[in-house]
Amino acid sequence: MKKFGLLLILLLLTLTACGTSENAENQDATEKNETTEESTNAAKEDREITEEDEKFTKMLLDKDYDGVIAESVSLKTDSQKNFYYLASALRKYEEIQTKDYVDATTNDKNYNDMVTDYNVVAQYLGRASYVPDELAEDIDTVKSEAEEKAAEYQAELDKQAENQ
Repeated sequence: MKKFGLLLILLLLTLTACGTSENAENQDATEKNETTEESTNAAKEDREITEEDEKFTKMLLDKDYDGVIAESVSLKTDSQKNFYYLASALRKYEEIQTKDYVDATTNDKNYNDMVTDYNVVAQYLGRASYVPDELAEDIDTVKSEAEEKAAEYQAELDKQAENQ
């Protein structure tokens, strides 16, 4: 009986130790994520505006998305990467507004393409680390609409899959 009691105590101590280290690992991961998020937000706020930023911002305000993409496609600088993502997202969003998603043969909407296109817009905007103040409101609107539409059309796709 003493052996059983001793074995039970050892087992409880082992399980407690395992649970504690697991909690510590989860807490460490959470702290790392918070630190990364804070440093990303600080980088967004402390960024110095370059001449390249100003040039690309003006081009985006003029809706010259193809020009921005052509000049930033090398992705050599952070500014080029950032504005490439913004211009690509805005060009895709503009394309979505005029695109016909109805299949000519079946007369059904192609929800799969709709979800993909809206997700592309949201992902590009999510990658942008800097949004010029002049574009911030428009970019936020486009991003939230893209996320909402992608979710809406994904729900429709899911509903169709259940009915089949």
